[in-house]
Amino acid sequence: MLRSSYCTSIGYHIGNLEVEIVIDTNYQTKEEAEKLENNTSLHQAKLDKEKLVINDSIIINKDDIDRYQFRLCKVWNPIISATDFEAVSWDEAIQYLSKESGFNMFNLESYYFEVHKGKHIVTK
Repeated sequence: MLRSSYCTSIGYHIGNLEVEIVIDTNYQTKEEAEKLENNTSLHQAKLDKEKLVINDSIIINKDDIDRYQFRLCKVWNPIISATDFEAVSWDEAIQYLSKESGFNMFNLESYYFEVHKGKHIVTK
């Protein structure tokens, strides 16, 4: 019998910018994949021009385009929805953050975890 596998994606944000990343996992049960939510070492990430680093052990490189998607909310409202966000490239995200803060490295915080059955490809 062929068993299903599950993976987890994490949404990180800083200000009006969010990035969804796919954690490369092959959990056999949904319950195993959901345990990542309780791993506090995954709740913060560092972003620079070439990579996103989570807990010094998970590295998403800029070239890993099937593992991340940046989205920017250009018009902030008190209540926002997915339609308020626009997909942007890695370079556009860094340019936006550099302009807003003047820094070259950015600390992001997680704000959602999702479990997906099978392989999850982030929307481009």
